[in-house]
Amino acid sequence: MPNITTRVLLVEDHPIVCAGVHALVGDLDNVLIIGETGDGNEAVRLAAQLKPDLIIMDIGLTGCNGIEATKQIKAQFPNMKILIFSGHYNEAEIIAALAAGASGFCGKILEFKRLSTAITAVIEDSTYLDPTVANLMKKI
Repeated sequence: MPNITTRVLLVEDHPIVCAGVHALVGDLDNVLIIGETGDGNEAVRLAAQLKPDLIIMDIGLTGCNGIEATKQIKAQFPNMKILIFSGHYNEAEIIAALAAGASGFCGKILEFKRLSTAITAVIEDSTYLDPTVANLMKKI
């Protein structure tokens, strides 16, 4: 079976977090980061231009937020996969992100192995909720 490279757009507005995620994700086998931005409007534009396989999307962005950017991207490209990667564990934001079409929600307060697991799950057409998010959803 041939190796297929997953093309990733990274949408994160904090430079240190962006650099860390870029370094860690860039070390995964068969994953290539093809673009980065910290602006939601730019994320929508880059999604259309670059057509990534996966977008790792923060919620708190300049321009439109990650939930709105997700809605806009999924309206244009319903099969594009989006993994929300956020420090926000607000139930309303989690529900809004998933309703907007995100394929998963991964918090920033986790070890790298979980981010890697989330990326793999979303790429393979599964939905991923990190344990903190899954526990919040059980209570709803």
